[in-house]
Amino acid sequence: MLHQINEHIWFLEADYRSDRPALGYIRGERMAFAVDAGASRAHVELFYKELQMRGLPLPAFTGISHYHWDHSYGAAFVHGVTLASDRCADQLRREAEWHWTPEEMANRLKAGQDILFGYHSKLAEYPDPSVIRVTAPDIALEGSAEFDLGGVSVQVIDCGGPHSDDHLIFFIPEERFLFLGDASGKELFTLKWDYDPRHPEQLQDILAGLPFNQAKLRPFVDRLEKLDFDHCLFAHADRIWSREELLGDLRSHLIS
Repeated sequence: MLHQINEHIWFLEADYRSDRPALGYIRGERMAFAVDAGASRAHVELFYKELQMRGLPLPAFTGISHYHWDHSYGAAFVHGVTLASDRCADQLRREAEWHWTPEEMANRLKAGQDILFGYHSKLAEYPDPSVIRVTAPDIALEGSAEFDLGGVSVQVIDCGGPHSDDHLIFFIPEERFLFLGDASGKELFTLKWDYDPRHPEQLQDILAGLPFNQAKLRPFVDRLEKLDFDHCLFAHADRIWSREELLGDLRSHLIS
């Protein structure tokens, strides 16, 4: 379902069944901007159907927060121009060369190119993995950028963070709102953790118990503290968080 936050901002809610993230949408007077390309063609089509039902224009730009499949594998099917960090673009170019058979997916899992959670989530999203189509973004950003949509703007901020080094976040200064993607999350590829694919609804509770990469968490918190936002949305959360909630939670995980 598509939720409206204010005059300029909407989001399509996340879906834990295949780990689809929330997709953001910012509408200006001249054009619209989407946050994240989604997990698949079906995910993008659902998003666009919800937009069209409300008479909202399709996005002219789509910013991909980071390379993880649930945020990027829909990029081949989005309207307009896609953009991501240069590191994200490099990784997606590599993944565009992968073959999508059950055998190759299992081999990548064994080789550490995927994790059990990602493997099963892809299979939940793609009953036939042969239809997966990975594409690099049209624009590979070196640093940050800003997009004037007409009456409202989007600051695309290259922040890295504890979840993934290639991460971008998206700040709408006129609304003091921040789309975080997964930037404040854990570094899942480097941690040892158990996951039961029969119970995807338990994932967020499992992730909450994992440790942060402290070397990456502290500079990330320092950067967030310099941003003048009031509210934010995580890609896999079911509600809006306040600035105080976010920073308070992240500071509680810092080790002196």
